[in-house]
Order: sequence, then C-alpha cells, then structure tokens
Amino acid sequence: PKFTFLSAQRMGLEKGTDLIWKALKLTKSDFRVLQVNWFIENTNEEKKFKNNLLMTKPEQIEFIPLIKRSELGSYFKYADVILGQMRIGVQGGIERDAAYCKKPVICYTNLKNTNIIDDKEIIPPFLPNSNKPEIVAKLIDKIVGSEEFRADLVKKQYEFVCQLCDPEKVVNDWEQIFSRTKEKCK
Repeated sequence: PKFTFLSAQRMGLEKGTDLIWKALKLTKSDFRVLQVNWFIENTNEEKKFKNNLLMTKPEQIEFIPLIKRSELGSYFKYADVILGQMRIGVQGGIERDAAYCKKPVICYTNLKNTNIIDDKEIIPPFLPNSNKPEIVAKLIDKIVGSEEFRADLVKKQYEFVCQLCDPEKVVNDWEQIFSRTKEKCK
C-alpha cells in the first residue's frame, strides 16, 4: 500500500490548510493524504477561502467522509503519519490523540509556545518549527523516506503526551485552579 498521511481535522485558514497544500506541491516523495472533507465556513472569508483552495488541490489529496470521534483511533492505526495543523503553532486534540496512539505527527510548533510539566518549561517535540511550505515539504519527504526518523519522532511525541496528559497531574492541576478560584471569588 502507498505511504499514507491522515489529515483528520477541519480545513481552513486557522488550520493552515493553504500552507500544507503549498508544501505538498513541493514534495518529491510518493504518498497520499487522506483528508477529511470538512471545511470551516463560518465567515464569507472562509467560504471564499474554501472555493480558492479547492481550485488548488494537490494531486496527493484524497477526500474521505467525516470521521466519528469513536472511530478516530482506527484511522490513526491505519495511517503511517498524522498531518496536523500548520498555522497556530500548538497541538490540538487530533495531534495529542495521534501521538498517544504512537503515530508520528507533523504539526507546526511555535518555539515560543512552551508547556509547563513538573514546573519545567518544555518545548513540544512536534515538527516542524516553521510553517514555511518549503520546510514542511522537506520534513514530509524526510518522514516518508526514513523509518528511523519516524520511530524517533514517535518516541519523543509519545513520551511528551504521556507526561502532559498524566491523569493524576491533570486532576491535581484542576483541583488547584478550582481552589484558587473558590478562594479568590468566595
């Protein structure tokens, strides 16, 4: 089977779909992208963006129907790599869930957006650290071409997500927030 990326998130400006599609056109490797056919169309600008975007669809893109949240894990297991967002610079639910399923994730990480884990400032191990299409294209080609690189990326991303989403730490953090809020607001 052909090397497969899964893009399970909505398409739109805020997700950086335009940047991803520009990058796809610059790649040299052979792969396909299963893209959920789900556009953000809340504004006229987004509707116009959708129409313009569809006119520039890269050949690697294959649209698939919307995925039920309960079935997302099986799609992650099927894909070789998960293609995340490229504009905001932080990881969303799709990216964290995929890393937790031990799938490599491509998601733009702004180095200024750190996480605090055990009182330490941590830069999430998601790549690339630039959302320039040329850099994204090189990363895609490297991921397609190197099983060792994918394995290393999975290891780092999985360890990070396990630390970030540790249930005991999360519950403790929320308890502290509630306690401070209760004390402050009586």
